[in-house]
This record gives sequence, structure tokens and C-alpha cells, in this order.
Amino acid sequence: MVGFIRLVTEKYVSLSDAKKKVLRRKMKNVRIKYPHAIELKLTKLLIEYNKKLSLSLMRWIENNEKRWNRDSWENEILVHLNIYFEQELETMLNDPKVIGIDIQKQVEKLFILLYSFNKAQFMKIIKDILGESYYGSEMWWDNLRKQWNKVFYERTRKVAYGFVDKIKDIIYKGIQKNREFSEILSDIKKANKTFTIKKANFIARDLIGSANSLFQKNMHTSIGIDMYTWQTMVDERVRGRPGGKYPTAVPSHWAMEGLVCSWYDPTVYSEDGMVWKHRSSLMPKAQVGEEYACRCLPVPYFATILNQIDRGLI
Repeated sequence: MVGFIRLVTEKYVSLSDAKKKVLRRKMKNVRIKYPHAIELKLTKLLIEYNKKLSLSLMRWIENNEKRWNRDSWENEILVHLNIYFEQELETMLNDPKVIGIDIQKQVEKLFILLYSFNKAQFMKIIKDILGESYYGSEMWWDNLRKQWNKVFYERTRKVAYGFVDKIKDIIYKGIQKNREFSEILSDIKKANKTFTIKKANFIARDLIGSANSLFQKNMHTSIGIDMYTWQTMVDERVRGRPGGKYPTAVPSHWAMEGLVCSWYDPTVYSEDGMVWKHRSSLMPKAQVGEEYACRCLPVPYFATILNQIDRGLI
């Protein structure tokens, strides 16, 4: 933290007033990229994983057809259905060999790739502005990796259990309507197709957005930058954008575009990094990237450090 502030101070005080203005304009115009390619890879991985999980469940259901004969359906299935499915599902979730894909290992690779993407962008911003690279501490990395892996595992479990609940509902209703096992199986196969690309992409975007936010927060604060500028994707899908797909969305992320935010208080904003205001009821009360499927990004805000230098506080 001290090293970065010293570097900024040395660079800044050595500049003429004209060059200081150029530097401030350069800082103001910084924008960062969204990891679209990594989001796509995670989307494909989720689709593949769900497909293999679903096929494993289907095989298990088919293999148990004899056990679920007409005479024993009500007692066997209705009483023990939850036990059967949950035991089998836990086996599938915890043993990669059963499904044929080690989701945790694959996700960890993508997480490291996402970290490298964020780190490269952050270092490029520093170099473009100051003329040399700088990077802070990575003491936070291991805990963050474990935290995100846990979040991902919980999300995949939630999706898997959601699919199982659909299967159980189909079986329950099939029994009540006195349908044949083959008919129930046909309905289950149809339900197997409901995990769409759109749903997988939503989950991937949500996970990527929250990880981006955590990466950038730790990178920023580890070198003494405690503010950021909220950057939207400035496209038609930005929530609350007039004329966009979701012009009346609340909270409005469009309302946050270009505003300065604090990493330590998500309920306020500023236009200059000095005067703070409470966010209105239309604005998100969360950090950038934290809300569901948020694609917005945090641009490091350096101006406060420069202001402190100008005022002789550093």
C-alpha cells in the first residue's frame, strides 16, 4: 500500500501542471474489459455437467424400474423417493467418476484464468497511467479461491436438486394419475431438456460478476485504492437504460454509470470522490458485480490520491 502511494507521489510531483491535467484525463477515461470468453467457457461447462448429471440420474431411474413395479409403487416410491434420490445425487455430486467430469477441478482452472485476466488488466491500467507496472499483496488469494469454490459448489448443488425436485414431482403426479412407468420416464426425459443455454449463461454470468468484484476489490485495496468508478457495459441490456431492453428496471445500474463508489460502503456514491451522497431508491445498494448476473465492472479511482498530494496530505 505504502509503496504504491509513494510511486504515485513521485511520478505526480515530477510532472508539470499541464502533464498533471493530461494524467487526470487519462485516469478519467480508463475502461476495463469484461471476460466474455471465460463466461462462455463456464456456460459450456455448466451445460456439459448438467447433461452428464441428468443422464446419470436417468440411467439410475431406468435401472430401478423393476423395483418400482405397479404393485409396490405407492409404498416404495412415495415413502422412499426422497431417500433414493438424495443418496444417489450426493454420490454423483461427490464422486467425479460417476458422472465423468470433475466439475470442481474444471471450475478451479477457470477461476485461476479469470484471476489472471483481472490481474493483467489491472497491471495494464497502472502501467498505462504511471509508466511502470505495480501490483500489491496476494495474501487474500487463497481464502478467496476457497470461498468462491464453496459458492460454486453450492450453486451447482442447488441446480442439481432443482432438477431432482422436478423429477420427483413428475413421478408423484404420474402415480396419482395411474400412468405407466414408460410414460413417466418419457416426461422425465422431456424435463431433462429444460436446463437451457440461457439458464446456464445466467448462472455463469452471475458467478463471473461476483468473482470480478472480489478480485478487483482485493487488488485495489491491497495498494491503497479504496474507491472505484462504476462501469456498465453501456449496451441495451444494462438495467434501467432508457431505450434499452429493461428501461424500468429497479435497481437501475444505468444510474450508476460513471459514479464514484466506496469499497467500504455500498450505500453511497460520489461524483468527485469527495462529497458523498446516499444512493436513491432506484440505485443498487450493493457493490458492483454483486447483484444477480451483473456485468458491471469497477474501474480503480486514483483521483483521491492525487487530490491528497495536491493538498499536501501525502
